[in-house]
Amino acid sequence: MTNPGRWASSLLLLMLSVMLAMVPQAHAEVTAENPAAGTATIIPYQPSAKYAASVNYTLKANGVSIPVIQAFNDYDYAHFSMSEGPVTYELTILNTDKVHEYSISPKKLGVTASKVEGRTITFTTQQDEYLIVVMNNRTTRLVGRDRDP
Repeated sequence: MTNPGRWASSLLLLMLSVMLAMVPQAHAEVTAENPAAGTATIIPYQPSAKYAASVNYTLKANGVSIPVIQAFNDYDYAHFSMSEGPVTYELTILNTDKVHEYSISPKKLGVTASKVEGRTITFTTQQDEYLIVVMNNRTTRLVGRDRDP
């Protein structure tokens, strides 16, 4: 039997994703902040002012800051677009001294951190992915959605 609360959360997450996709921020081209040739160009989306910033996580993708919002009780959300190519994420957990543990889903992708330093994990994907990250066994997970522009 499926959990109706999870189903409703998933539906709301999908609706939020569509709304956020309609509010593009200025392009973040490959520059001194994002110098690696061949990496994806990141295009963050500015969330509506009605959404509060996350108190759990901050995120950078290829050096570009991505807004993270408080989406639901158990999810914070980051949404952006990217061109083709690899993207390196720097995910920082707030309100703690360091990363004790983390999990990146879907597990079938085999994504693991290349670096864990203080409160930040760094990991890379080779293309756009829908990811869910849990750090320090928090009940609030980060859902990140990137897609081709």
